[in-house]
Amino acid sequence: MYAKCGSIDTALDVFCRTRDDMKTTFLYNSILSGLEVTFVALLCACGHNGLVDDGKRLFESMLSMYGVSPHLEHYG
Repeated sequence: MYAKCGSIDTALDVFCRTRDDMKTTFLYNSILSGLEVTFVALLCACGHNGLVDDGKRLFESMLSMYGVSPHLEHYG
């Protein structure tokens, strides 16, 4: 819910505070989906505003910092 409402920091906080034995496939899918949508929006904004270097740094941080593998929509 938090990720869909644009509050990815709160969504990550809830995810991190959830005990490992309570983390289901649904919870992992929810947080990954929220992160992917956030990255698509940020990369799109960088592209529309000519912020190529910022977009490249953000793209590179997806996997190295956040563990999100880029998909086709991230390359577009």
